[in-house]
Amino acid sequence: MREWAALETVLGQVLDGRRKDIVLATKYSKAMSNDGTKQAPSRRYIMSAVEASLTRLKTDYIDFYQQHDYDP
Repeated sequence: MREWAALETVLGQVLDGRRKDIVLATKYSKAMSNDGTKQAPSRRYIMSAVEASLTRLKTDYIDFYQQHDYDP
């Protein structure tokens, strides 16, 4: 699990019942290919990343979602 994914899990536990009291921002990175290089994210990849973040954060919405890496 990537570091920010673990942090999302912890944050989801900490926020238990207090989600409405904060503005929640998180991020995703580009998908990794089999050879270890990063590739531009597809809509399908972004949607799966959003769903994974929502699950880890134990919420049904994210206020600000951003790409963590440059995409030319």
